[in-house]
Amino acid sequence: LDRFVVFVGSLRKFYDGDIWLLISSDAPRNIKQFLQDHNVKTEETRERLAEYGSPAWERINRVRFEFFDKVCDPQKYSLCLSSDFRDTLFQADPFAQLDPSIMKKGASPVLHLYEHNTPMNQWTYDLMRKPSCNLYDRYAKFMEGTQIINAGSIIGCPSAFKQLAEYMRVKWSGCNDQVTLNVLVRAKMIDASVTVHRQGYGAMNVVGYGGIKIRDSKDRWLNRNCLRSPVVHQYDCFSCKGS
Repeated sequence: LDRFVVFVGSLRKFYDGDIWLLISSDAPRNIKQFLQDHNVKTEETRERLAEYGSPAWERINRVRFEFFDKVCDPQKYSLCLSSDFRDTLFQADPFAQLDPSIMKKGASPVLHLYEHNTPMNQWTYDLMRKPSCNLYDRYAKFMEGTQIINAGSIIGCPSAFKQLAEYMRVKWSGCNDQVTLNVLVRAKMIDASVTVHRQGYGAMNVVGYGGIKIRDSKDRWLNRNCLRSPVVHQYDCFSCKGS
């Protein structure tokens, strides 16, 4: 329950719109009651948490994009934010920094993505070479000299999420989700206006795994311009003395 309190509780301080969560079909009653009390809509799954890097872990990371596509309904929403759950907190309205024109009905498709402060690495290339994926020979050249884009921090229109889901669940279903996202973006295969934000810039600050971490005297996370980060992802990757 503590993780739900951090994620939902911090978001509800700044945002009163729709929230959707993908939850386990056997989630405890107290968690379901907490979500109901905070007006959170849910979709249940039989997928389970799994060991990092295992086939089950890879599968749930791809399945979530099917969920994103389903709930980011163009009849209801012009823009959606998707985020990992257990390691994300909110410090401001995540949509407040964005140009309001992109949220209007009929606006051109957009996708905002957020980098790690980590260069493209061998781990990614090895995943691209896996027989089930087999993207290395064709797409590795597009990845050279780039930073890794985080797959758990995305803001985009419904059509962008639909494109991502199609590759995650059908076209490249044998690939790691973050590999798929990085190839699609770096090879310019997404039909949308794509903005990739450096770590510490924009609405979502991916502080873990090499990120530059800035906090103020009140222990709030800051972007590199010293303004408060609306969304902080992977805050649990390190600890500060006294925090």
